[in-house]
Amino acid sequence: MRFSKVLVFSLIGGLSLSLVSGLVLADETNSRVGTRNFNFLKSDVGARAVGLGGAFTGLSDDASALFYNPAGIAALDGRRLTTGYQNFVAGINTGFLGYIHPLNRDDVTDKSGQKVGVFMRYRNFGNFVRTDIAGAELGDFGAATLVFGGHYSRRLGKKLQAGANAKIVYSNFDSFTSTGGAVDLGLRYTIRKRNHELRKRGFGSVGLVVQNLGATFSAFTNGGTKEPLPAVVRVGAAGRPRGVPVTLSADAIKPFDNDVYFAVGAEYDEIEKLVIRAGWTSFGENFKTLADKSSIAGFSFGLGFKLERYEIGYAFTPMNNLGESHRITISHNFDPFFY
Repeated sequence: MRFSKVLVFSLIGGLSLSLVSGLVLADETNSRVGTRNFNFLKSDVGARAVGLGGAFTGLSDDASALFYNPAGIAALDGRRLTTGYQNFVAGINTGFLGYIHPLNRDDVTDKSGQKVGVFMRYRNFGNFVRTDIAGAELGDFGAATLVFGGHYSRRLGKKLQAGANAKIVYSNFDSFTSTGGAVDLGLRYTIRKRNHELRKRGFGSVGLVVQNLGATFSAFTNGGTKEPLPAVVRVGAAGRPRGVPVTLSADAIKPFDNDVYFAVGAEYDEIEKLVIRAGWTSFGENFKTLADKSSIAGFSFGLGFKLERYEIGYAFTPMNNLGESHRITISHNFDPFFY
């Protein structure tokens, strides 16, 4: 496994340098912004990850890893279900559902840790008023995006995990539709092997994922341009330092159609059945307007409530003049002996 360890850290180190270099060289404006199809695929998923500012690539230690780093699923035990809803700005709402199933139900003896899963995501953009060229109203129409996918992950050793997602994307705007397909590929390395008795201190992990590699199958109009998908590279690290009662996480994210941005988060879980979270992302600069340049842009806050085999997560994201976002996630572990 020494080669695997060197490979993972070399990949993560090299990509981190590339991301930082991209940030230094980035122009004030980026001509690639808005040139990709299905940009919904880049949005954050799950109350816990959002409460951590979106810094979840290296952590990825719950079922929402399906949407951040599929490799993290291989380190989980038992059957898991997660679902969530987001009340976004301007009447937009989103939701997701994911299920994870071990190929070998005896996870304790299964060294491969093989998991399969299915998931779906949606975004409903609400209704729009249809008008003619003179401005007369002619009714309304809707727009939405749907994602359906399958998952596979496994351990490549005691500390190294790998995972992949395959997904189909469908979007409609009034009577116009577009479809596409993509894959996510991820690696996760546990710096110190995690176990259920000694998980409070010294745990750490790093992760690398490439998301949304694929193509548009059909454009919105006949003969229209089939724009590329919004591919993203994410590098992250997380840990529970000795002497510090929190889990810390940090990500560097490079969309292929935009500049590098960063995310950091902290999670405090020393209170029985309650978790407190806070995070920040430099992407919050995009929420600032000429009328409101509040320094709170980019921050997020969250809570987690642990109830036997359930965990309920909530996250709040202020977006200045654009409004605010609220998310709720409910996760369930079907196998209590792993909880």
